[in-house]
Amino acid sequence: ALTDADQLLASSGAPSAIDRLHTAMHGYLKSACQDGGISIPDNATLTQAFKALRANHPALQSLGGHDNEIGKILTSFASVLDALNPIRNHGSVAHP
Repeated sequence: ALTDADQLLASSGAPSAIDRLHTAMHGYLKSACQDGGISIPDNATLTQAFKALRANHPALQSLGGHDNEIGKILTSFASVLDALNPIRNHGSVAHP
């Protein structure tokens, strides 16, 4: 999906690539939940998968000496993923 996104970005611009980026992130997060033994519904959204991963994955529970800063980064990343949904659904060719 990321290779498709690269090609679409070069040939058709960002609106065409955003769906492939969304698909890649969604698949990765669902796979990471499965690999981490984190139960999510089969139809979990991108945002739901990230939220479950952030709340339940052991590697994301204790973030070390920079816990506060890394927590801010993860929260900001969640906002980016959440903003990606309407862009994909209403600003790309995914849903005409």
